[in-house]
Amino acid sequence: MRLAEHLALPAIRDGKLLPLLADYQVRDDTSISAVFLPERELLPRIRSFVDYLGSVDNCS
Repeated sequence: MRLAEHLALPAIRDGKLLPLLADYQVRDDTSISAVFLPERELLPRIRSFVDYLGSVDNCS
């Protein structure tokens, strides 16, 4: 399981959580995911935003 860093850092500092595979973690703060049901029609403004996300470099 992966926790958001801002949620996990206090527990790491308190020793309640230990970072695993720290040398293999990717640091990419630009990740965005768009999740929606394909059988539902999206509002035009949401469809436009999803299309924009797909057009940005390094975004899939």
